[in-house]
Amino acid sequence: MSRRSILLALIVFCLLGGVMVTSTPVMVWDGGFRQIEYQIKFVAADGSPIQGVQLRVENDRKTNFFHYPVTDYVDGRAPTSGEDGVLVFHHINSGPEFGGHCWQLFGIRLGTCEGPKFTCRYLLDGNEIYRSKFNDMNARPTDQRVNRSWSYAEWLPARRDGESIMDMFSRESDRRDKDRIGQKDMGESAALGTLARLVETAGSIERGSVPATSDLEFSTYEETVLVK
Repeated sequence: MSRRSILLALIVFCLLGGVMVTSTPVMVWDGGFRQIEYQIKFVAADGSPIQGVQLRVENDRKTNFFHYPVTDYVDGRAPTSGEDGVLVFHHINSGPEFGGHCWQLFGIRLGTCEGPKFTCRYLLDGNEIYRSKFNDMNARPTDQRVNRSWSYAEWLPARRDGESIMDMFSRESDRRDKDRIGQKDMGESAALGTLARLVETAGSIERGSVPATSDLEFSTYEETVLVK
């Protein structure tokens, strides 16, 4: 095959590829995690409850994530199993949390087609005894629903001496690239957006324009973990 024929074939291929790409429908999507109360019970081999199991939340790069997607997982206040062995934590949903553009070409999905993924690790005396995928649990709630009185301001990051809410938010924003890769990924952006809404609500509470607590309804997720 001559050089000219090869060049023409490449041009035709590029043109056809360009037509296919530009004619492929692009899905613009947004999403978020369901508002769920998670109830994880830890029991020993003899059936007795295990107290003191602590939650740790990580993204797929094993980076610790406070405040999101577990709203009541904050620095210095990790959800912990009580005398009954039950560890309880929550996700509060206040609207779209993440999104992207997704399209399919030759059967291959391109763009941003999935939300961020998180893992819940459960530690006893600093040692991991169990782990679960937050995304999977969030997709499998039970039919049971519960109502809770919720204080948004209670779950803000701790403020330093003399800091206003906005000072704290600015500091948290500067540290949002938790993975230190030079940019915020989808999970970090979702966490920052959620924190921004929390800060806005907390500011309204401080001004007295909204009540300090709200009655929220949660779906539930229940699991019993046998620790051998």
